[in-house]
Amino acid sequence: MNNHLLARGKDGEFEMSLYSESESVASAAKEGEVGGVDDIGTGKESAEGVTDTEKAAFVTEGVPTEESVTGSVTGNDNASNDGTNSCVSSSDGDSLGKSEEKNPWAKKFIGIPINYFSVGIIYGGSVSVLYPLLVVQHGVTSAFYSAAASLVTLFWSYKILFGLLCDCFPIMGRKWKPYIIIGWALCALMLVVLASMGSGVDPVNLVIMLTFANLGYVCADVAADGYMVWMAHHEQEQRRGKIQSLIYIMRSLGRIMINLVIIFAFSGPAVNCPGYESDVSVACTTDEAVTSRSALFEENPEDWCHQVCEAADFAFGLTIPQFAWIIAVINLASMPTYFMLHEEPKQPEKVKEVMSGFWVVIQKRAVWQVMLYTMVSKSMS
Repeated sequence: MNNHLLARGKDGEFEMSLYSESESVASAAKEGEVGGVDDIGTGKESAEGVTDTEKAAFVTEGVPTEESVTGSVTGNDNASNDGTNSCVSSSDGDSLGKSEEKNPWAKKFIGIPINYFSVGIIYGGSVSVLYPLLVVQHGVTSAFYSAAASLVTLFWSYKILFGLLCDCFPIMGRKWKPYIIIGWALCALMLVVLASMGSGVDPVNLVIMLTFANLGYVCADVAADGYMVWMAHHEQEQRRGKIQSLIYIMRSLGRIMINLVIIFAFSGPAVNCPGYESDVSVACTTDEAVTSRSALFEENPEDWCHQVCEAADFAFGLTIPQFAWIIAVINLASMPTYFMLHEEPKQPEKVKEVMSGFWVVIQKRAVWQVMLYTMVSKSMS
């Protein structure tokens, strides 16, 4: 009995105490004191109704070995020595058991780190580009800029609804892969539409297109989060956290890359010089809202728009369509990796059960206090 408990226990001290108890029984058996008699071979029964012979058999066969204790304490009942990376996983309702660690750079999983790199690209690009395009180029008010920034990131506040959609309404039995593909397809489509509007796109239309592009990538991001958690459940104990660290590194790399593009691409005269026209054959605008923001207009009212102002750091730059095409091409180029993602069909979750579990979680003090602080701090900022 003690040997069985040892194999199933999870508390290291408890298991070691059982081991010590077995050793004491073995020691007592050697001295002929088991059951309070001097002769184990008499077959007399002890107070528990077990014969001394049976106890002797337990002593010789039931005492755990060092290997069994080591495997039990580490929580690995069937320790493997074949070098295979494995761990206990219980994700998506699967029974506890052994499974290989998932290599994020393998062909059938590489879509996940690429997904988060693309998230960094579109998130950093859609938010960081607002200031140079709206404030510097078009001269919108601070209220308009704040509203635009909040609108573009609006769908981040509804990630739980996207998670509910993935869990409760899988497509062809798959919770994550189809939503990753659909999300990025929608994002790329909105960017292509934005690029087709030309360089003179209205600020309102720019914000709307970026908002719907963010709708697509948030949908893909939530589905990828679920896939990432599934992969994390297959990590070895000593390597846990590697997947999460990798995805944040990839997302940060994407944001750094696109921000570098914005720094160089939108520091030219087209953005920083109001009313600038690179084509000398195009007449300068007489719109007072534009001319009032340019110091060159007073110096040269006839040809002021063809001169580079001092605010421009470079003589080159990108247009809005070119910038949108860069992000769209990156998204489209990564699409094949999403189609290669491996996912087994799963049963859908029940909406009622998911919402009940969510209600239980938000009632925890560590959760609702953070939610309350976030809501109050955001509303007062």
